[in-house]
Amino acid sequence: MSERVILAGLGEWGAGWYAALCERFGPGAVAVVDPDPAAAARMARGGAWFGCLRDALEGGAKPEFLINSSPPRAHTAINLEAIAAGLPILCEKPISPSPGESRRVVRAARDAGVPFMVAENFRRDAVMRRAALIFREGKIGELASVHGQLFQHYETSKPYWAASPDAFLQDVVIHVLDLIRFFTADEGASIFARSYNPIGSWHPTNAAVCLLMETHRGIQATFDGGLASRGGLTSWRGDWRLEGTRGAILIRGSTVRVSLPDVETGEDTATISAPGCLEDFLAYLNGDPHPQTLGEDYLRTEDLLAAAMESARSGLPVRMKIEEDGMS
Repeated sequence: MSERVILAGLGEWGAGWYAALCERFGPGAVAVVDPDPAAAARMARGGAWFGCLRDALEGGAKPEFLINSSPPRAHTAINLEAIAAGLPILCEKPISPSPGESRRVVRAARDAGVPFMVAENFRRDAVMRRAALIFREGKIGELASVHGQLFQHYETSKPYWAASPDAFLQDVVIHVLDLIRFFTADEGASIFARSYNPIGSWHPTNAAVCLLMETHRGIQATFDGGLASRGGLTSWRGDWRLEGTRGAILIRGSTVRVSLPDVETGEDTATISAPGCLEDFLAYLNGDPHPQTLGEDYLRTEDLLAAAMESARSGLPVRMKIEEDGMS
């Protein structure tokens, strides 16, 4: 068989992956694993369809890697089966539905020597990379606080969205938490979160979140956002303010500005190298020594999410715990 990659899941996100992979590797280069037989009819650019990963591997597929875009509830089983087959994995978040299962997957990949990366896209955005570079150049001094807002009008029929009481927190704010880690180059020490459904929302579950987080170095981070907004929308990456001891970095849409006491200047984002998740993953497989969002690192983002969800349920701040094996 000629397939170079197996794509697990051809749902809303999987369809985008399928188009991108066919564009990158050519028609017929993608084998799709999806339990829904109707998936085969959606594969307009060719490739083989299989109902499960075992059938794909036993059917002669010899892929170079697997992209896991299946529903989150299926992630653990697919990840572990792919690891057992020695397939490098680029996995949509979350790694697994629970921190314990995520650790099981990451340990299995580590023990088997199988490359495992999470397809986290917010920190790979050119605007966010430019802002982080400006801070690391020292233009605003020492980072003191990070403040973000993300307001969108979003409607979805995803089954797991309706099934989760905190879908926005789980599905979107996890990106925010990872971005805060990226900006601060630090880990969370404590977090407080409030998850709620705004008056007038059309969502069946909580569609808005406000949170306060402190890092180990004492950097404060705040976030406020939701998906039931009707005006004044931000981009999906959100609007951000990075407050330093000598000035601030302001992110609005696709613009980045540096605001100092006597001057405010715009920054060029067009020349920033910002490879997407797939290109980053391929570079990692080819020996890139500085990959982003590997499994062991992303466990820390998932730990933050778990703490935020615990805080939202209890109404109390949550202190972060460090796992003895360092994978936290």
